[in-house]
Parts: sequence; C-alpha cells; structure tokens
Amino acid sequence: MTVTDAHDLDQTQDALPTLDGAEYAQTLRQLSQASVDRHFDAFTDIPWDHPDFQVDPTDERWILPDGIDPLGSHDWYKALPVERQIEIGMWRQANILKVGLQFENILIRGIMQYVFTQPNGSAEFRYLTHEATEECHHTQKQILRGSQQLPPLLARIMQIHVAEEARHISFAHAY
Repeated sequence: MTVTDAHDLDQTQDALPTLDGAEYAQTLRQLSQASVDRHFDAFTDIPWDHPDFQVDPTDERWILPDGIDPLGSHDWYKALPVERQIEIGMWRQANILKVGLQFENILIRGIMQYVFTQPNGSAEFRYLTHEATEECHHTQKQILRGSQQLPPLLARIMQIHVAEEARHISFAHAY
C-alpha cells in the first residue's frame, strides 16, 4: 500500500455514514451472502501442480521491488548479484507471508472468542463465522497493489486474499 492509498482509505473511512439498525442488518446479510456466493479455497483455487505455478529459484520476479520494499530500495541489496537478490527476495516474501499467517491466526482467535458470545442465529455470528473461515485461507496482500511482476503462485495467493479482504473491511466499517 502506498502513502496515497493509505490517505485515500482514511478519507473513505471518514466518509462512511453511521448505519442504523436496518442498514446494518442488510449489510451483514449482503456480506454473508457474498461469502457464500464468492469464496475461495486455497486447495482448489490455486493450481499448485501447474508448471506456471512452480517456484523457480532463477525467476527474476522474486527480486524485491525498488520503491516498494525498503530492502529492495537499499543500495546494498541493489549491488548484489541477481542470483543473490532472487534468493533474498524469495526468503523475504516467504517471511512476509509467514507474518501475515501469524496475524491472521491472532485475528481468527479474536473473532472466534467474540463469536462465542453471540446468539447462534445472529447476523454477526453468521458473518464472523464466514470471515474466520476466509481468514483461514489467507496470507498477505500488501505487494499485490504494486505494479511489479510477481511469480504466478504469489500473485494468485494475493489476488484471492485481496478479493476476500474487501468484504472483511466492509464489515469492520459497518460494525
């Protein structure tokens, strides 16, 4: 996310109206239905065995993007041989995904603890159960919004995450 994107998000959030009870309930119904109609499963929606999705340790798209990643912008990194930049880029992307996974894990725990306090038939119970399920399939998304080329596997994982995260953000704004 760029500084501009963060500023735009702040403006959008400030412009959101406060929802009354009926609007809030309708928003939850729509978000829950969207979770039913359009959801992703990492085991079936990512062609893990397809040759285009294999991790290639010579693929230059693993090089960290200058201007987006702080390490990729550093003179030390840019002076390294391409092979070493790729190796470090792969390691860094794997660690970004791992940190994202750890964050999602904490989020899921909080959601489930809160869901436990909700009535079984409530709209919050239903939607948050969808959200927790979707969060279980997520990793990290931040570099997807950049213009750099990504290895196909990383790009697909992030596309799925961004698509589902939009619903979760809508719920957070409404709640």
